[in-house]
Amino acid sequence: MTNTINLLLLGVICPTEDTRYLFDSGSPEELMGELCKKTQAADIAFANLECVLSNEARAAEKIGPILIGHPRDAMVLAKAGIDLVGIANNHIGDCGSKGVLDTMQACVQANIKFTGSGLNRTQAQEPAVITKNGLRVGFLAVAEKEFNAAGKSSAGANIFDPLQHLHQISKIKEKCDYLVVLYHGGIEYHQYPSPLLQKTCRALIHSGADLVLCQHSHCIGTHEKFENGEI
Repeated sequence: MTNTINLLLLGVICPTEDTRYLFDSGSPEELMGELCKKTQAADIAFANLECVLSNEARAAEKIGPILIGHPRDAMVLAKAGIDLVGIANNHIGDCGSKGVLDTMQACVQANIKFTGSGLNRTQAQEPAVITKNGLRVGFLAVAEKEFNAAGKSSAGANIFDPLQHLHQISKIKEKCDYLVVLYHGGIEYHQYPSPLLQKTCRALIHSGADLVLCQHSHCIGTHEKFENGEI
């Protein structure tokens, strides 16, 4: 019998003004509702954490909203059964390098794995691999460049580079049985991908990804089966 796992893939998680009290309650049931039963039962529950978790980092000078939560929010997510978060997105740099470092530390303290950001560009490119039921499942989070890029010696997000990441994905796949790529990019509030985004996602599958998840549009998107994978 082939080994299987229950992999639950969620969308964006971010404390906002209207949900702050749910995070402050400390109750995963209050925050997640009926979904909490599913996240806690899943072998791996994976989400996109689209904010900084810090009590000390200062907001960066940038265009657009600044999204900040508290480090203790990671504990609520852990109680809810979230095992892994992608932190390659356009808001992880909202408080500069300090905010990135504090967010990673909050995840570590809550025993939540992460992928997509790091102390520097090299570390940000590292995938996360979780073994469950004898299967090695790899996760790689990448983002389009905004105010978020990791540098040679500065913390930030893993910025998608087709010349690099398509080769990297083929190497990661050699070390795992199933590979998920979280691609944070595209056009907000557009249900359908641009021709470039579709080509990018297909290239990710062709290079070895089994599943590509696109986030950033903040609306229900589309589904495509391509070669031996899904987008």
